[in-house]
Amino acid sequence: LRYKYIIHLHFSFFHRKWHRTINKKELLEGFNEKVQGELWFKVDPFILHIGTSNLENANKILKAMKEAGVKRGGIILAEEGKYLIELIGTETLAFPIKNGEEKLIDETYLETILEKSNSMIQKNYERLEKLEKAFKNILN
Repeated sequence: LRYKYIIHLHFSFFHRKWHRTINKKELLEGFNEKVQGELWFKVDPFILHIGTSNLENANKILKAMKEAGVKRGGIILAEEGKYLIELIGTETLAFPIKNGEEKLIDETYLETILEKSNSMIQKNYERLEKLEKAFKNILN
């Protein structure tokens, strides 16, 4: 399974986007570039969509979700022979950091947020590893 988790800065487009933890240099490069409009710092949780052909397997996936400690998820499509389950992590963070060239936070605070956001991304990875183990345990 492939998973995506992102730390990104955005203004109606992605200014910078990563699917991993990042370092101070990467963050400050994006923070110090010229932008128009608002620039947001954002950490998104994982979103995982899983399809199966029967309700029994859909329920097994939901059981694995609970076993792995994933709090948000459910069946979003249920038709004969087609079930789609959506699982969503809970590690999220979003706030504006610049408005045009005006910095709304200082670099010291940004460094603190970097530590917190990298920790959140790591928790996403760990939760996904638990989920993968739970899937193997329940679906085999």
